[in-house]
This record gives sequence, C-alpha cells and structure tokens, in this order.
Amino acid sequence: MESPELTERFRSSEVDLDLDGGSLAAVKERAAERSRRKRAAGGAAAVLALALFIVASQVIPQSNETTVDITDVAGVEDTQAAVEGGWTTNGTLTGDDLTYSGSFSVPSGSDGEGFGFGGGSIAYNPAGDGSLFVTGIAPEGQVAEISIPSIEPHEDSRRGFSEAEILQPLTDITSGRGDELIGTTQQGGAEHFQIGGLEVVEGPAGPRLHWTAWRAFDVTNDEVPGHGHSSLDFGDVDVEGPWLLSDFDSFVTAGYVFDVPPAFADSFLDGRQLISGFQLNPGSADTSAGPPFVSFDPPESAAPGTRLDAVALANFEPSVAQSTSFAETAVVPGGEWVTTSDGRHSVVVVGNGMTRDASEGCELGSTTDVAAHDPHIAFYDPADLAATALGTQSPDAVEPELVVSLADVLIPTCGTQLGGLSFDAENRRLFLTQRLVTVNDSGFDARPVIHVFDVR
Repeated sequence: MESPELTERFRSSEVDLDLDGGSLAAVKERAAERSRRKRAAGGAAAVLALALFIVASQVIPQSNETTVDITDVAGVEDTQAAVEGGWTTNGTLTGDDLTYSGSFSVPSGSDGEGFGFGGGSIAYNPAGDGSLFVTGIAPEGQVAEISIPSIEPHEDSRRGFSEAEILQPLTDITSGRGDELIGTTQQGGAEHFQIGGLEVVEGPAGPRLHWTAWRAFDVTNDEVPGHGHSSLDFGDVDVEGPWLLSDFDSFVTAGYVFDVPPAFADSFLDGRQLISGFQLNPGSADTSAGPPFVSFDPPESAAPGTRLDAVALANFEPSVAQSTSFAETAVVPGGEWVTTSDGRHSVVVVGNGMTRDASEGCELGSTTDVAAHDPHIAFYDPADLAATALGTQSPDAVEPELVVSLADVLIPTCGTQLGGLSFDAENRRLFLTQRLVTVNDSGFDARPVIHVFDVR
C-alpha cells in the first residue's frame, strides 16, 4: 500500500547543498565543464546529460530518454570493442523514479532477541518467495534471514508495524573467522568485528552471501582483511575468506557492497563483479572523504588473508578537497546499483550528514527533527565510474548528479540513523533500514524498521 502524502513529500523534498560555499556560478561552471569534457570525449556521439540544476537550493531532477552508448560518455574512441558485452543505457534515475511504499519491522519478542541496535546491513535474497538477510546488534557480527511481510505506510508512528518472521536465526556467518582475523583474538582490538555490508552473489557453484567486516578501533593500524562469503544455508555456512582488496584500507572497502550488471563489468571492469565502499568513520586518516567505489571479483575459494585485485572507481583522500556534495561528518552505510524497467541505471548511496553537520545528539527513546540529521539518497551516473576505470577521469572527480532528502519519509527518532540498502531487481523494490526506531509497551527496544520504495 502506498502512502500518497509521504510519497509526494519525498518527491518534492528540497536539498540544502553546500557546494563551493554556496557559489551557484561555481556549480554551474563545474557542470558545464563536465559536459564539455564528455562531448569532446564522445565526438559526434550522443552524450548522457548531467542532471544537475540548482535553483534556490533545490535540485530538480531531469530525465534523459535517449538510448546512449555509455562508452560515448566515458571517452572511448573504439566503442565497438569496448561495448562487446552489450552495455547500453537509456539514461539515469531521477527522484520521480522512486515511490515510497511503506515499512515493516524486524521480529520482536524472543524471536527478535538480538536485533536491538541492529539493522546496519541488509541484503535481498531472490531465492524462493524472496527474503532479507539482516544484521543484529552490531558488535556481535551476526546475521539472520527474515521474511518480507505486508508493507504499510507508517504515518509518522513508531508503533503498529507489520513484523517479519525469522527464517534463519541470528548466526555468525563467518564461523569464527571474523572474530579471529578482524576482531579481538589476533589483532588486539577493543571490539569484536562488525558486518559492514551484505550481498547475495551468483557464483559458479550457485548463490553465496558476500559479506564485509571491520572493527572500529584499529589501534595498531594493521591491514585488516574484510571480505568473504558464506553459504545461504546457515546450518552449514561453509565460509571463505576473509580477504584484502589490493592495498586499500578496510575503512575504504569494508562497508556497503553490491553487484553490477555483467555487461558493464565486462565492458569496463575487466569482469569484476562487485563494488564495495566504506564511509562509516568520517574524519579518519584511513577513510575516504566521500563515498568510495572499489571494484573487485570475489574468488570461489582462496586462503584467508589473500589480497584480491581491486580498482578504485571513486575515492577521496582525506588530505585533498572532498567531494563537494558531502559534509565532513557524512556517514554512508548503504549503497546499491539500481535499474529501472526501461533500462536506466544509477548507483545510489544513502547516509546521514551528507550535506551539513549532523552531530546533534539525543537520548535513546526520544525523537528529534529528522532533518537535523540530514538523511539523503544520492544518485551517481555509472558513466562516471566507467570513465575512472578507463583512466579518462580521476577517482576524486566522481560526484553525485542528484541528491534527494529522505527526511519526509523517515520516522523521527534518536539520530535517525540509516542502515543498509538492498535492491530486488526482479520486483524493482529498494529496501532501506532505519535503525533505533521501534518501541514497545515496556520502553525503547531499538529495533530497526525497513522502509520500501518501488522503482519505476
């Protein structure tokens, strides 16, 4: 069931961007320069227009209906060789392509024990009738599989959600390897590992659950392996990993993770199937100053600690000027590749504090103005990632072409903390977790709520 009022508020939401200190002329000049570069790179071929128009601090999405070879945008002269995999696109998504449908809660009671303060990561499982893998309380690094119940508008309430059912209980899907190689046992850290991202990935032997993992306090500055995968059957997790990605720090790669269309991977990424990133520890010398995107291909099997080949498609060194659409306090826990029914593509990320300081605090169980924590969804053009992969653009030049506020569809609560993001490509549904939300009759229980958007 759709909530028309919340959907309309989402579509018409204003964005308060801090771009070049508010210089509209600088924003227009940067957009114009990017367009000139793309036209020059593609010659006479059509270009995929950058939809970035800022009027009175509002971003107005524009659509592009022309079918365009993405290599024409990325600057490849021999387009036939580069697109042998068949990659084409009808353009990118706009804010109007998402319709807010409603929300539901993770299980409560004894079945839901362990979900408090959880929901940091989520992955859609297309097997059967469809389900979701969701993380429990962060420091314990456990994952459960839950059903997808009826989806109802929340109407700004923190009660009365339909509840999912437990299909597989909270389980350490690393089978102890996470705590051994990422957490306290080997590295001497102050905390257990935490799951940063989840994605169901098709492999030679069938689907696997890819996971990323990290620990908050790396006092010895060790290289921490943060990628692995496990069976979808928690009775026999059959874990592989964890591995490192090239020379990247885990604070750049061990967060959100998602797969890319095979044709795009073959045309631009040398077949690398996945993209990962991490921006959960802003301000650290080891992290990126804007949402990073690192491409890699997970092996079917490899020894723990193996260093996998990986390439940065976007990365922002803390020592240089960061992506201009993101504040220093930005926390970006979720990312996905989203495709519409008419063949348009965008890489999207969600997070708090994207465009200004969101450091305001509150007591658990209380509510605050959602906008105070600046929750947004940002849309990236895959052509920019292709251009970086082909060497025609620097990884620190990738910026979102559209940023839309989520304040009007979220539930006012402490911190309004966003969590994981996952896309159901068959039914074109986007799942987003909001942490620290639900209450019960005895008080605050900090379970996450899962919001659902329909994609056109």
